Amino acid sequence: MFSVFWPIKLVFSLFRFFLNMAIFLTCLLSLLSMTAESSWPFSLSVHFKPIYCIILGIGLLLILLDAGFSTGSKKGHGLFRLFSRMETLVSLGVVGFFLACNVLSVLPYWSFPKNKKDFARGELAVAKTPLPKLSKQAARPLKLLHLNLQGGRNRNIDSIQTLIQHEKPDLIDFVEYEPPWPVLLSQAGILKAYPYQLQRPGGIILLSKNPIKLAQKKFRLPKNNPDNASIQARSLLASVQVNHQPVTVFVMHPLPPVTPKLARIQQEAFEAVQSNLSHLDPNQRLVMVGDLNTTPWEKHFQLLTKPNALTDTQHLTGYSPTWPVIIPLPFSTTSIPVWPLLHQAIGLSLDHVLVGQGIEVLQRSVGERVGSDHLPVIVSFLPKTAT
Repeated sequence: MFSVFWPIKLVFSLFRFFLNMAIFLTCLLSLLSMTAESSWPFSLSVHFKPIYCIILGIGLLLILLDAGFSTGSKKGHGLFRLFSRMETLVSLGVVGFFLACNVLSVLPYWSFPKNKKDFARGELAVAKTPLPKLSKQAARPLKLLHLNLQGGRNRNIDSIQTLIQHEKPDLIDFVEYEPPWPVLLSQAGILKAYPYQLQRPGGIILLSKNPIKLAQKKFRLPKNNPDNASIQARSLLASVQVNHQPVTVFVMHPLPPVTPKLARIQQEAFEAVQSNLSHLDPNQRLVMVGDLNTTPWEKHFQLLTKPNALTDTQHLTGYSPTWPVIIPLPFSTTSIPVWPLLHQAIGLSLDHVLVGQGIEVLQRSVGERVGSDHLPVIVSFLPKTAT
């Protein structure tokens, strides 16, 4: 017999199908992120743990809601008719397990914004330490600004000039520094304002108001590795004087792991960094910065922060995604902006600032949109005085 309620039943059926598929795929990807980190492309699944938390959290809530309405149902189905009673128990266990695993991974970076403005900007300000008031005789902190310019796809020099004028950084590192940016930055007077410059052929430039030089210690790489040239071109090891104390600044922009070959080169780059760090004094004054094309839960990134005494400055502010804030359309120069709240929910934290034990971080924030698909990261720090 024809029922006038068939459209409603159809909607519930489609809802049930897509919810089940979303939960199943998220559980599968969560499993792969824990068991297949060394196998491309399954290794890419580790980068999306915050998204898994959101999907599984919503799924768990709907399953619990459905189970609550199934109490009086003779057929054992609830409000959404998602599962039978036995299926509900199994689903609660599976979804709850994977949700707990993902939450435990992201929990060290979890923090809540104080207000909607901070949330929309991608700046989580709960643990943000305000800059102390320093006397004229006191040590002056150094402010570092990092930004991926997005190469030739971004030409918004006005926003970047406004950002620099507002933040007044002492040190700037740009990655994907490609034409037309040498001309744009020169015409805007930025290269003149930062006369001390170091550059690498892989699209990295380091600008400073104060003298900088290449570090005396070389970035050592394994011998006879065919990928050494690519790794060296995308890394820069410099030395800068801060309050008459040397600070090593290591800028890096490894290749994104979007193919098996690029994933291997990225892994070799991180292994080389780890090897170099193991030969350095754990109390040294080191700042490692760049678009590392990886997230905090990836195993090679975690190897940099655990045994080598580097600290991720993101712990000061909580998880703050930096990419993507715009999505470029293929075969076009047009990009679609990502809604700020959506970016905060599903964005990835690819731009990092790591520091050694000899560095005291005073402030970290994520800047406004400047036309790139990445957000800028600003960090103020002081070298600790040797005792």
